[in-house]
Amino acid sequence: MQMLLLSRRHTKADLTVWNQLARMDRINAQAPRMRGLVCRAHDAIKLFYSHHEGDCYCGVSWGKDSITVAHMIATLGLQIPLMWLRFGVLTNPDCIAVRDVFLSMFPGVIYHEAKVPYISDGCEWWLDASSFSAVFSKAARDIGGAHISGVRMEEAGIRRLRMHVWGLESPNTCAPIGYWRNEDVFAYMSLHDLPIHPAYACSAGGVFPRNRLRVDMIGGEGGETLGRGEWEARYYPEVIGSARRAARGGI
Repeated sequence: MQMLLLSRRHTKADLTVWNQLARMDRINAQAPRMRGLVCRAHDAIKLFYSHHEGDCYCGVSWGKDSITVAHMIATLGLQIPLMWLRFGVLTNPDCIAVRDVFLSMFPGVIYHEAKVPYISDGCEWWLDASSFSAVFSKAARDIGGAHISGVRMEEAGIRRLRMHVWGLESPNTCAPIGYWRNEDVFAYMSLHDLPIHPAYACSAGGVFPRNRLRVDMIGGEGGETLGRGEWEARYYPEVIGSARRAARGGI
């Protein structure tokens, strides 16, 4: 069964909806198509590793997609480091618990963290693009120039374009679950008892679909779109408050 990490943020209605979804995930986990999806993803990772052994890493955010790929790497026994780019004051605090549970389950994985540089305009925080590129460049120098990710074409237009152009593997990137559906990922996590970020159950009793929830950061660019601002204000008000005070120089 799934290992949803429980949180004080969850309401009774949230958990009722979650339990309904989790039952469907357990059913989907037994679908014959899952075996084919997993085998194809494993083959993509192993092929990419054969091309970039010693020069690649896997990016993780501690969301469902990246944990799925990280689990595949850990269980395949490949020496591919995991890298989490943290968002400083904008980091979703529940990511820490997910990270700690996963790493305790797989203590042999190689793990790195780096801080993503954000700058303040005195009101909000914004990505410092040039410094962000520098972080990626340093990661390439330190742990590998090629990377594996949990990118899926279902999530955004630019990701669909990436999959249409390159498929599972480009010269320097690998998207082993790029063709998976949202329900496939939750089914995989259910099948392997992987830790699930508390935010996925923070649905306001089903108002916010779990496939639309972002778990790696709070606020920042795009924070007000698609109901995200309302969701963040409901479930992470203390993070929003702290980030705004820090942007104004209050802490």
